[in-house]
Amino acid sequence: MQFIKALISDKILLRIVFEDLFDIKRKVRSNKFHLDSTMKWLTSAQDNSVTGGIPRAWDVKNKWLDPYPETTGYIIPTFVDYFKITKNHEFLERAIKMGKWESCLQLKNGAFPDKTLNSNRPFVFDTAQVIQGFNSLYQNTGQDVWLENSKKAADWVISKQNKDGSWIRCSNNREPHSYYTRVSWPLMELAHLNGSDKFYSAAEKNVKWVLSMQKKNGWIDKMSFSESSHSITHTIAYTYEGLLGCNDYINNVNVKSESLDLVNRGMEKILFSFKNNPKWYRNGIPVIFDENWSHKGNFSCLPGNAQIAKVWLWLFKISKDRKFFDNAKLLIEQIKMSQINHHGHIGAVPGSYPIWGKYGAFSFLNWGAKFFADALIMMISQQKILKNKDSFE
Repeated sequence: MQFIKALISDKILLRIVFEDLFDIKRKVRSNKFHLDSTMKWLTSAQDNSVTGGIPRAWDVKNKWLDPYPETTGYIIPTFVDYFKITKNHEFLERAIKMGKWESCLQLKNGAFPDKTLNSNRPFVFDTAQVIQGFNSLYQNTGQDVWLENSKKAADWVISKQNKDGSWIRCSNNREPHSYYTRVSWPLMELAHLNGSDKFYSAAEKNVKWVLSMQKKNGWIDKMSFSESSHSITHTIAYTYEGLLGCNDYINNVNVKSESLDLVNRGMEKILFSFKNNPKWYRNGIPVIFDENWSHKGNFSCLPGNAQIAKVWLWLFKISKDRKFFDNAKLLIEQIKMSQINHHGHIGAVPGSYPIWGKYGAFSFLNWGAKFFADALIMMISQQKILKNKDSFE
């Protein structure tokens, strides 16, 4: 009842529900316009938190939720990247503000808690995402405090690693996950910045464990949040994105080649389905895939779509295979059509399309905006490589 009252009282959200119900798409504008709108929404989110962190989401029942350490951590590099292309120092200052808030949360053992669970229980995944934020701040400010924070956190992360390279202790549901390649990626970054073999070795060990989970069709086992749940596009993309991030630093030629080949095979499967299903151009990729790359679900996870678009653009950067660029562009257009352009929510990215889909229903998630901004920034960069007359179109 509380939910119904909240929905009815929000005229803008009712309008969004009406548009999604009748498949009325929102206006598609330039990459620059959508990127600027997305970043303005993220700054608005930050301004609605007195901490400097980014609220987890805006939802219809509770409005702005509490700031979220995990996603604030990996939003920091997005703000830094936006600062680099706009030269607007406000965004670097905002990234530093996020970093200072994270520093206040860091536990004595170096770990970070998942505050969304109302607990100080430390989490490996969450901690690694904050490491990535600290790494970015160190690279772009030269201040040693960020590097020291990263090293302290990374020492704790590798202390929880299993001998086979996976993580179970302090992991989601206390199970090993392939999408923890996104733990290894920040460790690889830190090893590069700090010259530390121990962080590199831990990350490489995890990559090798993930490679042992692969199937011939490019599928990777254990990509879901738990053994009892399906693999969704969000965690699937995490897995392959993490592998690509690690691949920038891996020294072992065989591991590097096998890892890139695996990403190509997996992403080719989703791309093939996307190319051959015109409905997906408008409504987005279905939320669930199984080990045979069969798709399920009657809604689309927009953060997952943005992540997949980014991975395709990353593969285009590596291979120069135009199909990755062209289909990423189509997928980004779909997200543009789903992005909110109504007063009070301009630039927000819903968790799902339609908005009542079960991933972040009736809410705007901060990581949806983050991944969409990342995809747009990468698209703009790739368009420059293609020498378009205007890289922002």
